[in-house]
Amino acid sequence: MLRVFFEKSEDDTTIYFKDKKIWAYGKEYQEYQGKYPVIYVIFKDVKYEDWESAYDLCYKILRNEIERHNELLVSDRVSSYDKKYLTSILDGEASKMDVACAFLNLSRVVFILRLKNKGD
Repeated sequence: MLRVFFEKSEDDTTIYFKDKKIWAYGKEYQEYQGKYPVIYVIFKDVKYEDWESAYDLCYKILRNEIERHNELLVSDRVSSYDKKYLTSILDGEASKMDVACAFLNLSRVVFILRLKNKGD
């Protein structure tokens, strides 16, 4: 529900909230709806007994989320270094250390892109 409320979308997601309490609080809260990039991951299906299988599935979840934010790869507001970093994860070429830092770096790049977009 939080993802649908906050995340930017081409679809009109206000329909899900017009009969909810948050909408009744008025414009102050409504203005936040659909304005933010959201990093959304679920690890509930990572149920392997060996490390390599669990790591591989976590890596796929991470790659899917980076792919979902593919605007980062084409934006002129994202540095070439960050694009190469994200692309290395998508291509399966990232080191385990790079993968370990991926959520931190993804959130940083999404945040930077959002700040730059606010300046428009």
